[in-house]
Amino acid sequence: MQKRVMQAVCACLALLMATTFCLPLFTSAASEATNKYNELQQQLNAINSEISNTKNEKDKTKKQQQQLSSQVSIIKQQITLLMQDIEDKQAEIVLKQEELDTKKLEIRTSEDVFAERLRANYIQRNQGTLSTLLGVTSFSELLTAADALQRVTVAENDLLQELADQKAVIEAAQTVLDEEMTALEAQEVELDAKKQELAVKLETSNANLSQLDATLEAQQSEYDEIYKQYVEAKAAMEKEWQNSLGGDYVGGEFSWPVPNFFYISSPYGYRPNPFNSAVQEFHTGIDIAGGGANIKGAPIRAANAGTVVRASYSSYGYGNCVMVDHGGGYKTLYAHCQSLAVSVGDYVAKDQVIGYVGTSGNSTGYHCHFEIRINGSHTNPVPYLKG
Repeated sequence: MQKRVMQAVCACLALLMATTFCLPLFTSAASEATNKYNELQQQLNAINSEISNTKNEKDKTKKQQQQLSSQVSIIKQQITLLMQDIEDKQAEIVLKQEELDTKKLEIRTSEDVFAERLRANYIQRNQGTLSTLLGVTSFSELLTAADALQRVTVAENDLLQELADQKAVIEAAQTVLDEEMTALEAQEVELDAKKQELAVKLETSNANLSQLDATLEAQQSEYDEIYKQYVEAKAAMEKEWQNSLGGDYVGGEFSWPVPNFFYISSPYGYRPNPFNSAVQEFHTGIDIAGGGANIKGAPIRAANAGTVVRASYSSYGYGNCVMVDHGGGYKTLYAHCQSLAVSVGDYVAKDQVIGYVGTSGNSTGYHCHFEIRINGSHTNPVPYLKG
């Protein structure tokens, strides 16, 4: 009796040890490759963010460059028009100067005539006024003689005022022309300075654009190098996931994992990387999305009965992920879950809720990434799904 008890205890201990050391095959044994994969995914995301920022900065610089080029073109047009205005104003000044010179000559001639007449009148007035007054014989002749002398004085005064008015008009016109010319020349200097300023900015913008191109090329090169390592790490991680519990396939067909949601936003096969459209990647499953309906938090159900061999969270990659072993080398994988409803080692029935639709990990929106793997190799899951 005691011997049988000891045998039973030993059997229990053996089973406990087997459980302790076998289950980690799906947890800790995969952690190194998974951590490497997650680390590289994190680096890719960081570089993608840098590339996106650089592209945005490049686009912004290009827009600034276009604006500067447009401003330079406008300034050049303004300078061209201004130069034409200056030429027209210079021609107008030349004509006005000729007119002024002619008028000045006329004024000088008139002044000479006026001066001569003034001298003559002065002499005549001094000599003739007395004789004129002595020669009158009546009061009416005296009035006539006085009136004549007065008219001579007024005429001289009018001529003097006319000459002064003409000279003032000419000087004012010349002043206006000089001021207009000075304003045009100042505007020319201002436009030229603006043109030089824009040229410097445009040159700086070109240099910045060249620097951004070089930065973008270096970032893309870094991304490509890390992406190669990422692909290798992903392959190593998936290779570890090939470990199977063994046993026969549980049988039956696979059912649709997210009932009531049948829109496939990304099918199985090659596609552009969601975070870098320039890179083609192989999508190892299908993405089941809402197709306009709210799929967030929708229950995810096991496509078939089996044992949970992975139920973990990662900030990158698959995010919250469940993998179920169905025996016979068949496994299903459900990724980007909002939350999980099972743990490693749980046996789940077909259509049992194992998680809820989310957008965790390397995801651009709420969906369930679903895979079927046979002997460690992924395959198009659609033909295996009932209906």
